[in-house]
Amino acid sequence: MSFLNTLPMRHGIEMTMPAGFQHYYGVPSRLNQALLAGELDLSLVSTAAYLKHQDAWQLLPFLSISSFGPVNSVLWIRQKSFDPEHHAVQCPDSSASSEALLRYILTHQYDASTLRYETVSHEKSVLDSLNTAHNALLIGDAAMRFYAETQAGQHNELEILDLATAWHALTGHPFLFGVWCARKPFWQENQPAIEAWANALVQQTQANLTHPQAMYDAYRHNAEPPYCGEALLRDYWCEQLDYNFTASHHEALALMDRFLG
Repeated sequence: MSFLNTLPMRHGIEMTMPAGFQHYYGVPSRLNQALLAGELDLSLVSTAAYLKHQDAWQLLPFLSISSFGPVNSVLWIRQKSFDPEHHAVQCPDSSASSEALLRYILTHQYDASTLRYETVSHEKSVLDSLNTAHNALLIGDAAMRFYAETQAGQHNELEILDLATAWHALTGHPFLFGVWCARKPFWQENQPAIEAWANALVQQTQANLTHPQAMYDAYRHNAEPPYCGEALLRDYWCEQLDYNFTASHHEALALMDRFLG
């Protein structure tokens, strides 16, 4: 995935890959589709997509993209004039997990019978969504840039809901945004090699989190302005996000399967 939250796993990933492998970047929804279609053998995917396709995909419980609280990269923003009886909830087509999470959270804040959801292109501007539907779901880099602007005193007229915080408050568990999966036939034929690669990726990820300066330098080299600040991203990668896959993450995944699957 080409979002900032994956940089600790993808910075230097080439060094972990066995000979003959190629890697591809894309938004979560595109990678989900490619793995399902057999265009990819192994991928980071939206957790919601994994829960939907467990029969076809083998979960690799080595790493996750998750959070136990505020993460600032999955935000639902709304005008104070948002009215669920008249405005559809705007969901970008780039992340199944974020949309599933938003649907779960909003059913606890509004009468679910009044809610309508509209899937829109992830290229649709935030301003357009706010003007037409009075709300927008922001994920990934767009959400991070928006959060940075709020820290600079902008957007005071908007109400902002951090979905990871809301999930943790409701359930007491972390929320898993993404997990690694392999197509089951590929896993069955290559399990030792996949496990060796996954262990190498865990080590590379831990090294990146220990030395985040290199990640930030890579981000500044490849990104286009406006840039997120170094302190903001260091806190995002090393404090707000969690890349582990522990017993707590397994429990959270089962809970997500129950509520969101």
